[in-house]
Amino acid sequence: MSSSRRIKSPSHIKELLSGFKNAVLLTHRYADVDALASALAFRYVLNNKYGYEYVSFFCPEGVSAQALNLARRLGLEPSCMDSLKNDFSLPTSNTILIILDAGGLGQLGVFKDLLNKEYKKLLVDHHRKSDLIRLVDYVVMPRQAYSTSEIVTMMFKDMLDSKELAGLLLAGIINDTSRFRRASPMTFKASYSLARLFGYGKLLAMLTVEEELSKRLAKLKAAQRAIVAKSGDILIVVTHVGSFESDVAASLVSLGADLAVVVSPKDNETRVVVRGSGKINSDMWGRITELFVRNLEPTSHGGHFRAWVFVLGRSLSKKELPSFCKKISDFLGSALSNA
Repeated sequence: MSSSRRIKSPSHIKELLSGFKNAVLLTHRYADVDALASALAFRYVLNNKYGYEYVSFFCPEGVSAQALNLARRLGLEPSCMDSLKNDFSLPTSNTILIILDAGGLGQLGVFKDLLNKEYKKLLVDHHRKSDLIRLVDYVVMPRQAYSTSEIVTMMFKDMLDSKELAGLLLAGIINDTSRFRRASPMTFKASYSLARLFGYGKLLAMLTVEEELSKRLAKLKAAQRAIVAKSGDILIVVTHVGSFESDVAASLVSLGADLAVVVSPKDNETRVVVRGSGKINSDMWGRITELFVRNLEPTSHGGHFRAWVFVLGRSLSKKELPSFCKKISDFLGSALSNA
């Protein structure tokens, strides 16, 4: 598919969704709070407001522990399928595939084959440089959005009457904007709408529970292994962990890194998560992402300003990780010092 239609008007979105009776919802692997909230809100609206006959929810490799725990504390049961079983069949007619918060094709895991089905395809996302745009029929991607939860909220704000979903959507916004460090008028409009249903203070209290031990250990191990380099006034930190790579990258920025890079090998691939501080402007960020593409040749990548994920087509061994991290530190330091 060579082109997609951008949808900006809520009335056009409602007109599009009214033309189907079945939906397949799909998010990125290890769905975070933003992805899970967006999917559950979509499922609620399609079932209860549009009268869909069938709505399935797929999330590659399941839901992240943080998202799952928060949803359950809010009284929601985020049942989703994390693999396609041989005896499982999907509807073949009058069906729309809705991809939420995916970031890129590489984040769909085994479910990327769903794009080959004869469905109409809708992408709802805030990751503006996604390779999925050219593969779908319709795109909802407001330039001012910093989370998918705020997009979904503004799409359905007259239909979202569930306090529990409002709480989860608000948490999705809080998480993806780093508590509104990245935000726009749209972000605050959506948050205000949700906070009228679920109190902001109550939600913050739920979000400040002590982190699980495994996540704290991952952060400490990452700090212990870190390579720290300085290029001009930019502090670069490169490290590796087995899990919680996005949380680790965010924690390194909060500790003082201007550019945090966390390498995390998985079963058949390696994820490289990159986060930037407020010192990294848009021009510099563009150069940084180009450096990673040129030097690492990822199979896929995607994200947004100051938050990006690169996926390599093989799993790095433990022996390779130190030299791989050193390679990243070297090419970043050299390029940024010459910028």
